[in-house]
Amino acid sequence: MKNLIYYLFLILLIISCQENNPKRGKSDFHLKNDYAELTSKMTNLDTVKISTDLSICGWDRQETIQLTKSNDSLEVQLTINDVEFGNSNQIVKLSSKNSNWNIDSFLIENQNRIGTQNNESFLRMIVSSDSDSLKLYTDGLVDGNQFIGNYYKLMYHIDPKNEFYKNAVQPDSIL
Repeated sequence: MKNLIYYLFLILLIISCQENNPKRGKSDFHLKNDYAELTSKMTNLDTVKISTDLSICGWDRQETIQLTKSNDSLEVQLTINDVEFGNSNQIVKLSSKNSNWNIDSFLIENQNRIGTQNNESFLRMIVSSDSDSLKLYTDGLVDGNQFIGNYYKLMYHIDPKNEFYKNAVQPDSIL
């Protein structure tokens, strides 16, 4: 009888310890195939991280964007690390129908930079999701400045008050 009680207790313990959470679905999003439609192909299960090195000459600046989809909106968490001007952190929610901030178009325009590394290239951006990643490189100072200028124009739609982004969209901008 003691053995029966012991086994019943053990069975109840095992059953009660099993996880009751419903299994999360699996996303069909694959960064290397879907980067041209990144924001539309992402699901609520996906998170994309974009790390950008905006350093040039003696200036040291990195920005990190974390994109998370939530139903019909896109949450953009922007972290700026700037040695000279300080650091900042902000979260912006965008409607998925927002055509002003278009990371998809930016990646399409820069697809020639994806994975093309040589002796003079500089790693500018890493876009990652799960174990998938894209690396974008620039070649030389002029190409680096053009990439940074285009990036700032893209980011202006996230933070139009940011002086770096604002200067990139000015008609007389050198970027």
